[in-house]
Amino acid sequence: MKVTKLGLVRIQNERLVGVQYFESKWERELGEELNIDGVKWRVGVIGESRNEIIEVLNGFISKQNSIVRKQNKIANRKVDMIFNQIMKEAIAKLNNYSQSF
Repeated sequence: MKVTKLGLVRIQNERLVGVQYFESKWERELGEELNIDGVKWRVGVIGESRNEIIEVLNGFISKQNSIVRKQNKIANRKVDMIFNQIMKEAIAKLNNYSQSF
């Protein structure tokens, strides 16, 4: 009996939250859902070797991390811009207040 080597992915709210290598006694198809210890996983990769599958799964993680970093940079820039604007207004008010004496 041939063992099928799989890369499983777990996705929640359109985000990749987990990956794992898995060997199955049965033949599987891409997108098929597996329930392992009460957790739902989907077949994301089918390959010939463990190393090949792990390399692809690491690529998935790298892409997800890149997307998250870009989203965080954008959010941080927005927060920084708002904070800088508040500080400018506060300094301007302090300058106007001290000039009135």
